[in-house]
Amino acid sequence: MTPRERWQAVLEHRLPDRVPTDYWATPEFSARLIRYLGLSSRSEPDLVQDLSLPLHDNNLKPSTGFAALRRALSQLEVDFVVKVVPGYVGPRLADGFDEFGCRHRNVAFGSGDYDETVTHPLADYQSVAEIERNYTWPSPDWWYFKDISRQVSGWEDYPIRAGGSEPFLTYKELRGESQAYIDLKRNPEIVLYCLNKLFDLSYSLTVRCYEQLPRDILLLSYVSEDLGGQNGLLIAPEHIREFLFPGMKRMIELVRPRGAHVFHHDDGGIARILPELVDLGIELLNPVQWRAAGMDRQRLKNDYGGRLVFHGAMDNQQTLPFGTEADVSQEVLDNIRLLGSGGGYILAPCHNLQAITPPENVVAMYQACREAGSY
Repeated sequence: MTPRERWQAVLEHRLPDRVPTDYWATPEFSARLIRYLGLSSRSEPDLVQDLSLPLHDNNLKPSTGFAALRRALSQLEVDFVVKVVPGYVGPRLADGFDEFGCRHRNVAFGSGDYDETVTHPLADYQSVAEIERNYTWPSPDWWYFKDISRQVSGWEDYPIRAGGSEPFLTYKELRGESQAYIDLKRNPEIVLYCLNKLFDLSYSLTVRCYEQLPRDILLLSYVSEDLGGQNGLLIAPEHIREFLFPGMKRMIELVRPRGAHVFHHDDGGIARILPELVDLGIELLNPVQWRAAGMDRQRLKNDYGGRLVFHGAMDNQQTLPFGTEADVSQEVLDNIRLLGSGGGYILAPCHNLQAITPPENVVAMYQACREAGSY
């Protein structure tokens, strides 16, 4: 089977020829993996710079790090997802600023760096009226979509990701992280106004992506939010229902009639609201952080295995960065047994692999999955 065919079988609750896999990683880890496999002699900083490009640039820059990453993923027989995105053609952005007016900078942590939002353009506003008077929301016309079909060309045997939404993430950047959570209680009118604007933008961008995509591809759209922490929800269920579920439902009702599949990324312990998410229509649950509260793998499979496909579950808090190769291989077998019984599981890291992760552990992960074969 091709990667697309494996994913398609799992999504249709059929058995593929083997357990499908996926790959999530920081550029720093990908550069280490490429060099570990002997697939590039270029320096890691040069590889990291190239690997910061979207995955679909593999076929556009064959001499750069992404060509080497594609070779690495092919060598490991990974059934990775190809993301396609419209190009930004809106008003010129000042250095370090995004289309929402948020300023970003890279923050080094030793073995790599993260992009952090350091200015929040809506932080000081006290009312919806103030925002309406002083702030310009991005328009869907600020993006160019005619290139989408070309980005898909040559990748038809892989799952394709396009469109989707994750508005509370953007809201936190617009208002500031602490203020965004305070707003849920103290400024609900601002939350509703801004999230409606962000959902509307996501909806329009997704529609325009779909208009350019061929019908005969396996299409995923991420309808996502990070609602959970290590010990439970970050947002009260009543606030999730009020502020997020209506917009998520609208996005899901757009995605599914197109024949796309709803991929729901949601970190941490979200067990308390998972029944409602399933009823909304999510199809793939990622990342299955089973060390978080309430996310027991056997219980998840028992309760939702008939309605959900599980994606991820390879722990990168402890097992992948700090375990032995034997620990990793055992977790692969445990995940296939617990989450993959009868099908319905795509093996992947439960979040982006970090630079401190030993490459040999990741190689061991994919090798153990290949050797396990089918479910």
